[in-house]
Amino acid sequence: MSKALPLETVFRNQVKALREKRGWNQDHLAAVMSASGPDWSDDTVRHFEEGSRRLSLSEFVLLCRALGGLKALLPPGTNLVVGGHGVEATLVHDWIRAGLSREERQQERDLTRQLRGEERARLAEAKAARALGVEIADVLRASRRLWQTTLTRRREQIFAQRRDAGPVSDRSSPAIRGHITRELMRELREEIARTRSPQKKGARG
Repeated sequence: MSKALPLETVFRNQVKALREKRGWNQDHLAAVMSASGPDWSDDTVRHFEEGSRRLSLSEFVLLCRALGGLKALLPPGTNLVVGGHGVEATLVHDWIRAGLSREERQQERDLTRQLRGEERARLAEAKAARALGVEIADVLRASRRLWQTTLTRRREQIFAQRRDAGPVSDRSSPAIRGHITRELMRELREEIARTRSPQKKGARG
């Protein structure tokens, strides 16, 4: 039987392990979290992984969502210490679920359904990063500065506005989305260039 470790320690270790497994540095995870709401930096991730920063409940939920869910971060079969007592991770899953209200459980199911869409969105952000010659984190940060949301969500917001303004056929939808994406990519390119230009000037000086 593996040695029981404090729940917080296991959770922190799993966050770091899953982050590295995905090839994400601390800045990338910070950008993913910031795109969902909280204002995180690479220092936030570092302090959390080192154990010097605690999470809020909403941050806990968003980290689970970003890295594959509660079972990925507290794997079944793991022996945990909670409140001075040794328990198995599956029991902790049950406690957490039992402690959720009906409304919160519905929100949890909604978040789970959103995961597939967000995975597809990350692919879109990765494609945009490749086209712009930057990191995904740069795209996420620039998107948040410009629109307070991600590139994919901003595109869908504009598409919905245009659809509400007049009928849009299924046949024309891809072309409209493509046009919107090109417009947003131009804004992103300008925003990323704007934020990088002072650094370049400083480097020459």
